[in-house]
Amino acid sequence: MVHQKHIASSSPCFILLIILHLISFSGVCSYSGIHYTRRGDLNIGGLVPLHHYDEKNQQCGTLRTLGALKRLEAIVFAVDWINSNTSLLPDINLGFEIFDTCSSNAVTLRDCLNFIPPQRWTGNCSSCNTSDPCPENLPPIVGVVGAQRSGSSVQAAILLGLYQIPQVSYLSTSDELNNVYRYPYFLRTVGPDSFQVAAIVDILVEYGWNYVSFINSDDTYGKSAQQEFRKRAQELKICTAITRTVSLYATDKTFDELVDELLTLQTKSHAIVVILFVQLEMAKDIFDSATRAGANRRFIWIGSDGWGNYGDDAVKGNENATLVSVKEKSFTKDGDLIIGGLLPLHHPKPFNAHECGGIRSITALKELEAMVYAINFIDNNDTILPGVHLGFDIRDTCFSESITLRSALNFIPAYRCNDSHQSIVGVVGARRSSSSVQAALLFSLFKIPQISYLSTSDVLSNKYRFPFFMRTVSPDVLQVAAIYDILLEFDWTYISFISSDDVYGQNGQKEFRLRSIGSPICTATYHTVSVFNDKTVFDKVIGELMELQEDTTSVVVVLFVDILLARRIFASADNMGAKRRFIWVGSDGWSNYGDLAIDGYEQVTAGAFTVSPLSRKLDTFDEYFHSLNTTSKNPWLLEFLETYTDCSSTDTGNQSCDRPGLIGQADDGQASHETLVIDSVFTFAYALDKMRRDRCPGDVTGLCPNMTDIDGDSLLEYLLDTQFQSLANGWISFTDEGNMYGRYAVNHLQGNNSTGKFSFLRVGEWRQSIDPTKPNLRIGTDVPWYLWEGASINNETGIPRSVCSFPCQPGEKINRIPDNLCCWTCTPCEQSEIVVNNGTQCESCIDIDIKKFSWPNEDQSACVDIPSDFILSDQPWAITILSVASICVAATIFVMGIYIRNQEMPLIKASSRELSYIIFIGIIMSYVTAIFFSVAPSPFVCVLRRLGPNIATSLIYASIATKTIRLYRIFRASKKSAKRPNYIGSMFQVALSLIVTALAVIWTVVWICVDPPKVVPEMPNEKENKLQVTCHLNIIETVGVMIWDVALVIVCCIFAFMTRKLPENYNETRFITFCSFCTLVVFVTFSPIYFTSREPYYQASYYSAGLIINATVTLTCLFAVKIYALYFVDEDEMNIFTQTRLRANTKTASTRGMPPPNITSSTTQNEVHSNPTYVTEAEKYTSMPMESKSNPDVNRNEPRGNRYRSCSSNSSKGLNKPTNSTGVMERLSRPNKVDPDTSKLRHNDSQTQRANGVTSPDQIAAASPDTKVIFNPDVVEFDTHM
Repeated sequence: MVHQKHIASSSPCFILLIILHLISFSGVCSYSGIHYTRRGDLNIGGLVPLHHYDEKNQQCGTLRTLGALKRLEAIVFAVDWINSNTSLLPDINLGFEIFDTCSSNAVTLRDCLNFIPPQRWTGNCSSCNTSDPCPENLPPIVGVVGAQRSGSSVQAAILLGLYQIPQVSYLSTSDELNNVYRYPYFLRTVGPDSFQVAAIVDILVEYGWNYVSFINSDDTYGKSAQQEFRKRAQELKICTAITRTVSLYATDKTFDELVDELLTLQTKSHAIVVILFVQLEMAKDIFDSATRAGANRRFIWIGSDGWGNYGDDAVKGNENATLVSVKEKSFTKDGDLIIGGLLPLHHPKPFNAHECGGIRSITALKELEAMVYAINFIDNNDTILPGVHLGFDIRDTCFSESITLRSALNFIPAYRCNDSHQSIVGVVGARRSSSSVQAALLFSLFKIPQISYLSTSDVLSNKYRFPFFMRTVSPDVLQVAAIYDILLEFDWTYISFISSDDVYGQNGQKEFRLRSIGSPICTATYHTVSVFNDKTVFDKVIGELMELQEDTTSVVVVLFVDILLARRIFASADNMGAKRRFIWVGSDGWSNYGDLAIDGYEQVTAGAFTVSPLSRKLDTFDEYFHSLNTTSKNPWLLEFLETYTDCSSTDTGNQSCDRPGLIGQADDGQASHETLVIDSVFTFAYALDKMRRDRCPGDVTGLCPNMTDIDGDSLLEYLLDTQFQSLANGWISFTDEGNMYGRYAVNHLQGNNSTGKFSFLRVGEWRQSIDPTKPNLRIGTDVPWYLWEGASINNETGIPRSVCSFPCQPGEKINRIPDNLCCWTCTPCEQSEIVVNNGTQCESCIDIDIKKFSWPNEDQSACVDIPSDFILSDQPWAITILSVASICVAATIFVMGIYIRNQEMPLIKASSRELSYIIFIGIIMSYVTAIFFSVAPSPFVCVLRRLGPNIATSLIYASIATKTIRLYRIFRASKKSAKRPNYIGSMFQVALSLIVTALAVIWTVVWICVDPPKVVPEMPNEKENKLQVTCHLNIIETVGVMIWDVALVIVCCIFAFMTRKLPENYNETRFITFCSFCTLVVFVTFSPIYFTSREPYYQASYYSAGLIINATVTLTCLFAVKIYALYFVDEDEMNIFTQTRLRANTKTASTRGMPPPNITSSTTQNEVHSNPTYVTEAEKYTSMPMESKSNPDVNRNEPRGNRYRSCSSNSSKGLNKPTNSTGVMERLSRPNKVDPDTSKLRHNDSQTQRANGVTSPDQIAAASPDTKVIFNPDVVEFDTHM
């Protein structure tokens, strides 16, 4: 951007100097720009940019820097030097005409009009707006120096080449200007950009910079440089990190984003080198953005001459066109309003773009006649422009940009005033985009609206460059969208793209690349071809496409080229044997020509799809067209008839071309776009009709004075607002850019089974939909496919595949290859994972931390909830636990009933009945708690699960520990004295057991309040679709309960061990020991399994099994053996359960009547043994008065007073008792073996005999003061109430 204040302050004389040089004006027409002229014998033209161009206001803007003036004065200096040099052009005075191009392609085009011969004729003075007289003879321009910019030189070279005027540029470096076929009269004194790129690449190699960024402008200058750099960088192994093409109309936001991207790249790599192939204005904008981003000294900039050579000079590059006019063949009709037409009726002559060649197909004639038909239709229609007759002026563009320019020049006011023709209100055409670009530039200078019927290039959507251009066809950006939707419809995700190197192909490729970003469609290769490429280039392209099929199934090739390039590609494919190897998807560049495009290459292109602007047939036009004959004023009709029929206008041997209906024979029925031409004409007609109604109020026919001078700006507004129903193509309306909404026909090349001929058939349509829910593409997929046998076919749909990698199976994620995102490998996800992020990641349906439990559906695309119902019938372990626990509860109740029934038996009394009942309750609770572990969890069940085991275990082992400690205390006290120990009463023991149990209950209740019970789901195995529900487990509470229970068991074990020396199994010490150790084994066995198991069901089963085993062991060891003894053990064997067998120094029942053995004592102290039958002293018996009848087994030889009798008489009865052979049921039905009634002693002394018939321990202790009493626990325990 140029800063005027800086220029004025630094060079105050600069503006004055510029004005002095530009005050001289040539007396030419009004569009002659500001120029500096000094004529001589020979004159040289000059094109120098002295001002910037104001794109918004379409006029010259601010002054450029001092360098612009230097270049102008350099031309003047050179001419003066030559004129003063007698050795160079002696006696010839050189003159010059230097024009200011204002850095604009359009102004350059206007200035060049002053150099061509027609503009230097005196006849042009009729259109001049100057009071100065026009010179009668202006000396010719022998050559032109300039222009400075490549884009401007391109426009000038096209126009000057038509008149064979040499042009020498001093600073246009674009490689485009190397084309001698297009620019035969162009030369330059500077090297082309390809050399400049080579110099830049050499700099990179010199410093070893192999990872750089490349930024270029969106013009010929930048694009050609980028293409050359890509080629050279690939050869020298230089990698490009970022390649960006920046629009000439980019905003500050775009530049800021570009700099941010470059800075972000530096965080991942050491890419600091940036090649800047832009003009000065864009370079300054980039530098400003870098300064705002604080990126000082962050980059090494390598600049092109676009900004490196000119300091502060601002140069922009654009492609424009210039036009000239000569007398040529035209088809005209006079009218009140004239519409021009630019239609291609001929091909250009090979290798000469300035002359017409052979005639085109009959479709070209149909397009011309469609314009004539539309104007005649409107003239005969009283509802449109009543009383107004439209005329036309149709010119042949010959499919050439240069000839289009020349033809368009006939429509500008200056050239029409020479021929006394009416002004052109608008122009229909041209057909090709490149031709429309040239015409639109010229028409914008004179504000002539232009409506093309088939120019689709996106460049023409730029309203700053082409403000008066419109079209009745959709732009290429929508055509690419249609092609893209076809690829998606058939799931073709790996394709190749071939485009032409012109504006049409470059923009098509650019738009396709943009749509491919982040999409499922990837492009394997991009190829750019040119009409100037030889056969080897096309063969190489086909060869690479065939090589690609060796590793992939890629068969789809998008062909975004014109018909000439398409046919050359088909020819190479045919020569290399690539028949039916590809599915071609064609753009309208060659699809508009129908079957002509594939004529002779049907086997190569069979099955091809093409996209073409939607244009339906109009029957009334076909009737009109087929009725044409030589009476028509169409100057090209006869040429068409002679070319496409066997008629002749000169040879009498052939049929006459005047024969009616002959044109119908020439009509080949190929696709044409004549109805689009009709729509273009109707757009002008409806706009003019609306303007006439607004400017000519009242019911007036014809044109009123307000319509005699139609302003192009006003007409453009009416054109953009025009809406109408087309005769064939539906509703017509325009966007703000003058474009049509997207409408395309989808065609498929199919063979006729009967004739074998291939032709395109319409199989669908693509319409741009405003409603996003409605698809744009409607196409039939049931079409025949023509591929070789080796092609990959989808078995489900029958559609050929074009992919790099086959889709992953459900449940597999995609691992993309970094260098080619369309190719991947498949990795299966875990069973509990789904595939997310477009199949690239696996995500688990399970999150243990947040208790998220779900499971993938069948294709692993979504997580679904897992049912967590607890169904008892589905849990065999629960049924087993429930059954066993129920049986055990019944058995416990049965045993407890027998226990209660026989509670007065000595055997039962000896086992502390009250504590036994508490143990029974604990056993029953263990079984019941086990049942609650086998039912479905609920908050109530969870409470019972937490309280039950704790209470049950505490009741059992608190009672057992109390009983064991009591025995230990009694026997320990008996060794010291006969005094009864404290706190061994039954009630105290019961209270102690309950207090111990209460402590455990309090612990659990507190934790229930702190951590309320709740049901939680658990997934024990993340690889298995199984969700289990369980009660929430507080680990602190559980460990605390377990420690408490284990402590009680350990206490039991310790005291059972300490009482091991009691008389054998006295008072069940053996069974208590066994029970305690078994419980400890159960704890040791089941606790690790419980805590390490991840499945709640298994944990519940282990816990239940532990409770059942523990309770069963307790029931068996402490109670079952007693029940067995009551009913199945003889009285003489009862000592297993109640007392010890006789020691070796005692007498048994078998010694009845025999003297007692001599018993030797090691001490003189009396010792009384606790055997219930004999109590002995050292070498004598202790005497105690007893009745001799009290026990028949008393030893008669002992003194009466020294004999004790046991409360049990089983010590002497079992030896002579006959064997009992009765059954179990009989035993249960008769009285117990141990009957308290038969075991009572009839003793006279109530003081020395207890109610139970047992000798009092106090009396035993009183027998002798020196006697050491060893208590018999049997005697002690019989009285459970002491």
